[in-house]
Amino acid sequence: MTVLPVSITATGIYTPRTSIPSAVIDSANAWPQGRSEKLTGVARRGVAAEDESASLMASEAVRAALAADAADTLDRLVVASIMAEQPIPTTATLAARRLGLDGITAYDVNASCLGFLQAVEGAAAAVTLGTSAKAAVAAVDLATLGLDRADPATAPLFGDGAAAAV
Repeated sequence: MTVLPVSITATGIYTPRTSIPSAVIDSANAWPQGRSEKLTGVARRGVAAEDESASLMASEAVRAALAADAADTLDRLVVASIMAEQPIPTTATLAARRLGLDGITAYDVNASCLGFLQAVEGAAAAVTLGTSAKAAVAAVDLATLGLDRADPATAPLFGDGAAAAV
């Protein structure tokens, strides 16, 4: 295994303003109270409001990571998500625009659960090859847009939110 000479210097998150407690999922599925939290370890799941888009959540998570890193600039932004905000431009491009980073390399990775790892690998390779000096990777999901809360197999697993690493 090759270890790339890069490191994660900071992380950030964005959680939606609204969340639902596990108790709501338990009630909706006629489960004993506490079951979904016991199964998943998750007490509350984020639920994005209409104005909390994927690009907004991704950019805010990156902004939080940049504040922790005190980075001057980024030259690459990779956004991992299973659900793009729109087909064109990409969610990464929209997030970069929100951050005032027009003109940087920005693209999406859609690899389901492995998306963040794939995005980090690609960003790390770019830094190692010298095609990027400093990159950010954001993982963002709006699972509630397609989630069936009545499906007991998936209802307790997913919520909305974003995380980022520089």
